[in-house]
Amino acid sequence: MTNKNSKEIDFSLSDGEKDDLDQMIKDFNRERSTLLESPDDENQLKVMKDRFEQLGDVILKINDRVDSLYEIMRLMHQKSEMLNARIDEIRDAL
Repeated sequence: MTNKNSKEIDFSLSDGEKDDLDQMIKDFNRERSTLLESPDDENQLKVMKDRFEQLGDVILKINDRVDSLYEIMRLMHQKSEMLNARIDEIRDAL
């Protein structure tokens, strides 16, 4: 059961991120079809290099999102620890 008064954090992709991901998928599929059409070794290496660069870009974007998520979780934990300490002080004072 969820508390309807609490704020929910939205972890969905923004429109720009969705467009980037769609474009990367289209490029990946286009290059894959190019790779299947021409068995030339040099072309295969070039396509593989380009694909690795694209995958690296995807990993960097995901890493940025995970870093942001980690920072949010760290701050939420820090806040809860501070609130727990204050509650303990009030309880001890009573």
